[in-house]
Amino acid sequence: MTAKPIRRYDFDWLKVLATLAVFFFHCARFFDLGEWHTKNNQLSVEMTTLTDFTSLWIMPLFFTLSGTSIHFALSFRNPRQFIQQRVTRLLIPLIFGILILIPPQVYIERLGDPEQSVAFQGMPPFSGSFVEFYPEYFQGWYAFGGNFAWMGLHLWYLLMLFGFSLLTLPLFGFLNRSTGQMLITQLAALCKTFSILLVLGLPIALLETALDPETLLGTHIFGGWALPTYLIFLICGYLIVADRQFELVIQRNSTSALILAILTTLLLFLTHEQFTAPPAEALFRGLRAFNAWFWVVVILVRTFLWGGGTAPQKCPCPNLTDYGYTT
Repeated sequence: MTAKPIRRYDFDWLKVLATLAVFFFHCARFFDLGEWHTKNNQLSVEMTTLTDFTSLWIMPLFFTLSGTSIHFALSFRNPRQFIQQRVTRLLIPLIFGILILIPPQVYIERLGDPEQSVAFQGMPPFSGSFVEFYPEYFQGWYAFGGNFAWMGLHLWYLLMLFGFSLLTLPLFGFLNRSTGQMLITQLAALCKTFSILLVLGLPIALLETALDPETLLGTHIFGGWALPTYLIFLICGYLIVADRQFELVIQRNSTSALILAILTTLLLFLTHEQFTAPPAEALFRGLRAFNAWFWVVVILVRTFLWGGGTAPQKCPCPNLTDYGYTT
């Protein structure tokens, strides 16, 4: 634990832009062809393409950024202070959202056609005022025949990040020590030799390939990816800012990452209908995971270059970066 580090305004700006992107992504979900809590009467193929593309990288990017934030937080906080910060910035906002912000959303969803709902198919629609509905909000678990949104709907990220923060604290505590720093240095050297696109991308792809989306561990209901996959992205985010060599290696792979990101995106969109049954479907998930990592690297490259001198040295929304999605 050292003195408070210099603030990375390039990452602050990326957090702001990513949060705006996920806001517009959720707005677009009303109009795409997929299932959503509430749908517009007229749907759009163009919006579907936009949301499909954004879902390839938006949540992997969020968890990668969260990993960088954890590294910066642990560099000047002890474990107890870190846990207190996580409770303040993640758990309390989540509880507030579950009790205050989410009930109106569940209420609106219950008023609509249950057959178009993601959680209430086969249930009769609710009829009555919100005041009448609120006591019923606490009856049963959302997605399991009830109303109570235990995961906070779109705030599920806060719940998972809080759990990941506690789960990885021993690992990151070890990596903060001299032995851990040596391992990070060796991993950075390995990425320099064999390309960071492969060394860090391969574990993500193998994990996503192995996990069955029909199981609890592999389900894609949280943002389109398995929860263990998000955990690997978070660890990668921590590593990237733990050693300067990672940043240099990422910049050296910028062109390759962009080319591979574009090519794999085109391949995913052109072949997704041919990879709907096992074992081809598992290979499709692996390709999709590589694609997500390529896009994350591309975005990080632009962030590092921006931070090299052109990023404004003041964050426009400091509260957003302190308490927002990527805290």
